[in-house]
Amino acid sequence: MDTFRALQRLISPIITRVRRVCLGAIIRRVDDGGDLQRMQVESIGHSVYDNVEKFEQFGFTSNPPVGLDAIIIERCGKHIIVAIGDRKYRIKNLESGDTAVYDVRGQTIILNETGISVTDAHGNTVITDSNGINTTDTNGNNAKMDGSGINLTDINGNNITMAASGVNINGVLITQAGVVTTPATVTTGGALTAGGAITSGGDVTSSSGKTLDTHTHEIAQTLSITGASTSGPTAITATTTPPTA
Repeated sequence: MDTFRALQRLISPIITRVRRVCLGAIIRRVDDGGDLQRMQVESIGHSVYDNVEKFEQFGFTSNPPVGLDAIIIERCGKHIIVAIGDRKYRIKNLESGDTAVYDVRGQTIILNETGISVTDAHGNTVITDSNGINTTDTNGNNAKMDGSGINLTDINGNNITMAASGVNINGVLITQAGVVTTPATVTTGGALTAGGAITSGGDVTSSSGKTLDTHTHEIAQTLSITGASTSGPTAITATTTPPTA
């Protein structure tokens, strides 16, 4: 028994030393103003450590909120934070090989097999994949850019498509305050109203197929001629059709 107690007294400092090599702790304060980020942490055993340096990966930094969990190791008599995490904010259900960046506001950047997905705190999203770029805001407005061109659609049903064939504008009401110049054909599915002159370098065709260049009007005219005769005035009525344009 005396031998056991003696052995216990001998190895007890070693066990304590080993336990101090790696500690679980909670962040109590963060100082992000210096070259090295330092924190005050409280261990599970309620020991408080001040000015503990947080070890960071190159190219990535963050300012963790108070209350998050931390892992501390002791190196050459100096405590260093090597990991920080929290169950509340962690992104879940990632596929094997996926990587994500997130913050306490719910903003995320997810790199997965299909591409990259970015979401801000308001719910606006940008998705890039093999089809191109697709971005949607919280109101439902959408912009798509892919191999065929650019497509813009708003929540009111207005749409602008830019492709190899040209630009197509489909709107509830299209208003242009300045001059519109285009070398291509302009097609409208409804009425076209202008506050000024409309000048066309080519023909103008209506939905019924009539054009300004070839369209003609047949006008019936009545000519009355009154002259003298032995039997009295005589009225002559003639109907003529003017030359076509």
